[in-house]
Amino acid sequence: MKVLMSFEASLTNYEVYEVLQDRRRERTISSANHSESSWMNHKVQKLLSKSYFLERKFTNHIVQNVLTRIKEERFNLTSNEILQLLNHWPTALVDYHLLIDDCAGRFQQDDIDRLSTILRQAAEGINEKDQTSIGISL
Repeated sequence: MKVLMSFEASLTNYEVYEVLQDRRRERTISSANHSESSWMNHKVQKLLSKSYFLERKFTNHIVQNVLTRIKEERFNLTSNEILQLLNHWPTALVDYHLLIDDCAGRFQQDDIDRLSTILRQAAEGINEKDQTSIGISL
């Protein structure tokens, strides 16, 4: 397989799905030169189409809002940890401990509750003013 374009950046599953959708829309004639990449694109799209973000009708605005709010709260997460949070959208305390390195040592319960609230509000499309704080309990 030949690399068509070299680009180094971290992308969420949602962003990958959007790029593949855009490429699919742009492609008007199937070409033999792109048959392998077309097959791979189809398989990746099929896998990602079963993801949580399509069921909840996520948008670029929601993903950007979460990124902004996480940075505003200064959780001191690495870019890889943020990427994992956006890709997996954790709902239970154990999920946070799996996705964040040394979670128990770096974060208090109220920090995880705040992070959980940000993700939950974004997924539900609820403004912070309308949402009461419900933390994750052990």
